[in-house]
Amino acid sequence: MSTTIDPNTQNNAAAQAAPAVEQKHEGQPLGLNAKRVISKRYSLKDAQGRAIEEWPDIVRRVVGHVSFAESDPQKRDEFYAAMSEVMLKREFIPNTPCLVNAGKVNGQLAACFVLKVPDSISGIMEHAKAAATIHQTGGG
Repeated sequence: MSTTIDPNTQNNAAAQAAPAVEQKHEGQPLGLNAKRVISKRYSLKDAQGRAIEEWPDIVRRVVGHVSFAESDPQKRDEFYAAMSEVMLKREFIPNTPCLVNAGKVNGQLAACFVLKVPDSISGIMEHAKAAATIHQTGGG
């Protein structure tokens, strides 16, 4: 799922305001296939569809976005540092929607949804609309 990003959108502020991820915790270097997958599937793209992020950039964007759920600035910074290290070492990697959508305007981070299907034509069509929207952002 490739995505272009508009640097002028509001939600990019969280990812851009995040401190730079230190390279010293990177762990094992990524192999060629991992770099290709990251570039093709998870990196934000420029207007020409070229990847504009590498793994440390994705970590910064994702952890920066998720850390804004913490209202206490000190705890937010502690979480940011700890989670960045864990992701850079690849001890934990979030799901694909989180890697792709964090820091974007409609940053849907969940992968799985349960929708009730009503027993009417209009209800079924509303369900189909909701399912299409979920699928569009990487959920299912």
